[in-house]
Amino acid sequence: SPANPKELMLASQLVQVSEDNGQTWKTISPDLTRNDKSTEGPTGGPVDLDQTSAEVFPDISSLAASPLDGDVIWAGSADGLVHVTTDHGAHWKMVTPQGLPEWTQISSIEPSHVNKGTAFLTASRYMWDDFHPYVYVTTDYGAHWSPINAGVPDDQYAFVIRQDPSDADLLFLGTKTSVY
Repeated sequence: SPANPKELMLASQLVQVSEDNGQTWKTISPDLTRNDKSTEGPTGGPVDLDQTSAEVFPDISSLAASPLDGDVIWAGSADGLVHVTTDHGAHWKMVTPQGLPEWTQISSIEPSHVNKGTAFLTASRYMWDDFHPYVYVTTDYGAHWSPINAGVPDDQYAFVIRQDPSDADLLFLGTKTSVY
């Protein structure tokens, strides 16, 4: 956690924290995925199972704590859900952007360096042949999201967004082939 250097955070379908270098762990969330059993079984096919489990994806794919307040933690799942807590995991609220297609992988969440209610998000559906850049911002802890992908070509799916820590107006967006 950038707000608490002694805290190590780990995500699977749950969020866990450790303050003793990983010797002990405390679970601070429920399952933050869809928990869809059809995405959790063996993959491949009836003849030869795929041992890589590439298609097994109900996990938290993006986890980020606010650099301003360690109690504000964002979690985005590989199966398209976004959650936030403002009390270090005591309560979680689902705040998935309205209109985000189902099964969109949340590829990054960047909490703001200047406003603890603001976060930036990228999401991707390239595995479904949807190359649209899903990029959003919220200023109210996810109650409302606005797309911020104007000027990015429609075939440049987004992987990551970062805010410059020294200049809140400067954002960097990493896409399929470019940086914006």
